[in-house]
Amino acid sequence: MSILRYLLPGFGTCIAYLLTGALGLMIALPPSYASLLWLPAGISLGMTLQYGPRALYGVFLGSFLLHVYIASGFSVSWFELILEPLPIALGAALEALAGAWLVRRFIGHPLALHQPRQVACFIWYSGPIACAVSGLIGPLSMWAAQRFPAAELPSVILTWWIGDSLGVIMVLPLMLVLFRPLRESWMPPVRRVALPLFLICIGALAGFHLLSQNEQQHQRDGFTQYAEMQRHSLQMSLSSAVDALHALSGFVTTVPELTPDNFRQFSAELLELHPELHGISWNPSVPAGQLAAFERHLSRLYGEPFSVRSVEGAADPEGRRVVVGFIAPFEENRSALGLNVQSDPARRSALLKAAGSGLAIPTEPIQLAQETGSQAGVLIFLPVYHGAPATEAERFTQLRGYATAVVRVGDLVRQSIGHALTERSAVTLMDMDAPRDSRLLFRSDNGLDANQLERRIADNELPILMRSRVELGGRTWELVQYAQFAYIDKPETLYYLLCGVFLLSGLYSWLLLVMAGQRNQVQLQVADRTRQLALSHSMLAEVQRIAGLSQWVWQPGADGHRWSEGFRALLGDCVGEASLELFLARVQPGHRDRVRARFEDWLQGDSLREPLDCELLPAAGQVRYIELQSDWVSDGQGRRDYLSIVARDISDRWRAEEQIRRLAYYDSLTGLPNRDLFHENLRQQIVQGRRSGYFGALLFIDLDNFKSLNDTLGHSVGDQLLKDVTERLRQGLREQDIISRFGGDEFLILLPCTCPDEAAAAAMGAGVAQKVIDLLRPPFLFGSYSHSVSASVGVTLVPQGTAVPEVLVMQADTAMYHAKGMGKGCFAHYRPDMQAELVQQVQLEQELRQALQQGQLELHYQPQFDRERRLVGAEALVRWRHPVQGLLLPGSFIRVAEETGLIGPLGEWVLDNGVRQLGDWNRAGLSVARLSINISPNQLNDAGFISRLDERVAAAGIAPLQLCLELTEQVLLPQASPVHQRIDALRERGYEISIDDFGTGYSSLNYLKKLPFNELKIAREFVRDLPWGRRDAVLVKTILSMARTLGVDAIAEGVESVEQYEYLRQIGCPRFQGFYLARPMPAEQFERLLATDYAVEAEPEFVIVET
Repeated sequence: MSILRYLLPGFGTCIAYLLTGALGLMIALPPSYASLLWLPAGISLGMTLQYGPRALYGVFLGSFLLHVYIASGFSVSWFELILEPLPIALGAALEALAGAWLVRRFIGHPLALHQPRQVACFIWYSGPIACAVSGLIGPLSMWAAQRFPAAELPSVILTWWIGDSLGVIMVLPLMLVLFRPLRESWMPPVRRVALPLFLICIGALAGFHLLSQNEQQHQRDGFTQYAEMQRHSLQMSLSSAVDALHALSGFVTTVPELTPDNFRQFSAELLELHPELHGISWNPSVPAGQLAAFERHLSRLYGEPFSVRSVEGAADPEGRRVVVGFIAPFEENRSALGLNVQSDPARRSALLKAAGSGLAIPTEPIQLAQETGSQAGVLIFLPVYHGAPATEAERFTQLRGYATAVVRVGDLVRQSIGHALTERSAVTLMDMDAPRDSRLLFRSDNGLDANQLERRIADNELPILMRSRVELGGRTWELVQYAQFAYIDKPETLYYLLCGVFLLSGLYSWLLLVMAGQRNQVQLQVADRTRQLALSHSMLAEVQRIAGLSQWVWQPGADGHRWSEGFRALLGDCVGEASLELFLARVQPGHRDRVRARFEDWLQGDSLREPLDCELLPAAGQVRYIELQSDWVSDGQGRRDYLSIVARDISDRWRAEEQIRRLAYYDSLTGLPNRDLFHENLRQQIVQGRRSGYFGALLFIDLDNFKSLNDTLGHSVGDQLLKDVTERLRQGLREQDIISRFGGDEFLILLPCTCPDEAAAAAMGAGVAQKVIDLLRPPFLFGSYSHSVSASVGVTLVPQGTAVPEVLVMQADTAMYHAKGMGKGCFAHYRPDMQAELVQQVQLEQELRQALQQGQLELHYQPQFDRERRLVGAEALVRWRHPVQGLLLPGSFIRVAEETGLIGPLGEWVLDNGVRQLGDWNRAGLSVARLSINISPNQLNDAGFISRLDERVAAAGIAPLQLCLELTEQVLLPQASPVHQRIDALRERGYEISIDDFGTGYSSLNYLKKLPFNELKIAREFVRDLPWGRRDAVLVKTILSMARTLGVDAIAEGVESVEQYEYLRQIGCPRFQGFYLARPMPAEQFERLLATDYAVEAEPEFVIVET
């Protein structure tokens, strides 16, 4: 029995230690597993205070078993599994022993915990001081076992110490009252606090565990997304390298004679655009019989002996050689010049595969001939043929050579994802198609080799791992991105928030125990509270008698004030004895004098029962409005006893009335004053200006191209743009400037009359107008897309003679239209002669409507030619045969058509007449391969467009393939899904789709991969400065390369000189349109052109040399 009495306390301590320790591990972070709340520390000290040494072995055993479980999660031997937890368990036992000794030595036991001083000393000795023992021993032993780096040791010691201290503070008071002699007097309050405290602990632990796991998962997801971006960047770099080879292939094919100089010049530009390449080369395929002549030719070009050699140690194969003939950068790669690439088996395999497939094929990892370091390298071979072979056999017989990219894999990876190569994450790149011992392409400085990586993955020692594939020419590269535990940041904010919750909960439990020792005081408070409750019931009955919601009783003789609970709640956070001054302190300052005067009337017996409305100061972020009514209450003798004031909350009624007022005078979308309120403000400024002699200004703002944005992106985006414009105007203008939304995309700004003369007011208006234009210039963001807005602004002065508000607005509107005619993003001051211009604009709109009705429009046709200058098609262009002004070009009336909505009917007229004319030519035996017609966004947005087009084509008897519909990039925005569906339907019917003015519209190229278009039309802005405009040349080459890669046609418009034509022809442009070849002409003249099988006479050939 004596043995059992000795063993039971230790056994119970061990069980309690293990159970509470499991809770603590929920918020512990590996690899140190330090926790901010370690309940076993409180269990250990409480049991040791009660049972002495009999509980210590249970503390030691419980800590030992728990840390054996933790250590089993690491790859350790059995010896380490036993050895590592021993010092930690010893530290836990010593901590409990030290805490018990300190309490007994300096405080005494049992305790008088109702005295605050003893409570503070007890917390200090048993918590922070005693817990320093295990807080040092535990972290130092785990650091010695290399569970975490030395840099984290201070943080682990602090966390360990805080966790033990909080465990003592929270658990110890509950432990103490479980044992005599404190149990009898302390148990009732403990029962009341134990369950809430236990639930707080469990809830906080569970909440932290979930939030911590969510945060870590969030970081893992972020790493995965970032890794995918890196993989995509690497894939794009490889694709860019292949694009560079296609550009080199096009250069070799089109240049009349390849020389070191023109190769060096071209390659310099190409390498500048493709920094991921170490070098590029042209490796011609040389038959054995022409080898000597080839060497003499290259010797003449280089001005020094040139000889073909094989790879060192490799046999020289018979037959054709693939020789490095031209290479750049020349000096860095000079050692590779003359190398017979086919003599190396690794290179020969890739060469044969590339020649047979016609694709860009990389080699396996090799040692580059020009490599002086240890980087792995690959060569990417793109075959170039004479002509266009159709079969594999023809490819080998017509092989001309290989455009070759030299890639140092290390440089490529660092160029693509160098920013991701940090100490916290590592990268390994392997060629999975290469032999096992030569797969490694690259690994970061802190990366693992293939064997190490496989072992760490098998042992599950990498918490974050991303394996992805990068494809290149049929070879598969595996990109492995990984990180260690150090990558996962600790949720320090949650950690220390949890620490605060536990600390406050522990201190709260101690506070409850202290309060339990002061029962008499509590009983007095309860009695007082009971009396207050009785008074509240009495006041509630009085409130019900008057039919109010809350009550204020005022006895003027005794100057006594009593407020009901509802009245205090109505006032908000109101602390102090009830009084008139305290009430007035809660009233808005602007209402206080009126309220005080009404109270004086009530005290005199005047204005009783007449409602008094007033506004209170905000409480909890909410403004309240109350209504007060009063009446005198008499005593038994009929004398006035007290003034009863009843209060009612009328906030909802006031807000409803305010909402009605806002609906009447403010714009519901932007919150700006509407037209009626603005006119009232303008009328007041006119009166003030005439009275003071000062001047202000009125600005009329119209957003350019807002309708096209609405048509393409939808009204929801248009509404968001109006809100964003409003916000910019509010932030950029002064508070006294009045902004109003006049309607649609029109805004008005009223600058108050503060200028002494008209010149100053005009200058002020000009400055603000320019500021508005500048404020709206930066693009507006809608998700992943941006939209640039320009504004046209009209300015007029206020006041101006006897003009009323409506006249001033009309003047500013007139000036705005004048500014719009000057171009986008301009402003103009009103002048009397502008009215005539506005009338002319309106007249032009009316005449255009008549032109559509009376047949004044006609189509001209501009021929299109191929590289042999043969006529291959035409574009239909509208002209207006004005009865007075003669033949008008589209530039003089298209803008009016777009602004007035006539662009839709005009586009339908062009399409109808163009299709009908094409049918007439077919029936007359005149062959027109293709007719291009521009389609506006309004037409594509019309659901009936396709059906009407099919009817026209069927009626004209033409094939859909003969019709090419030219669309601008603005129509192709990704959000416009109905438009995309219509474009897909047009292609399914056989119509050709051309992207007009490619490169001048929206910057997103996403539609290139989604939409089935046939042709890119190079804008005249890029052709204008050719061949001398270097940037334009690069852009045009890129567009042509893009068209070839995508497998679509390209046509250059605006070709107006022989230099432009020849340069475009030399760089591979397949089709041309412009004044140099033919001007637009009427249908009759174009028919004569068709009848003669017209072709433009070729100029003498010459070569454009880029400088």
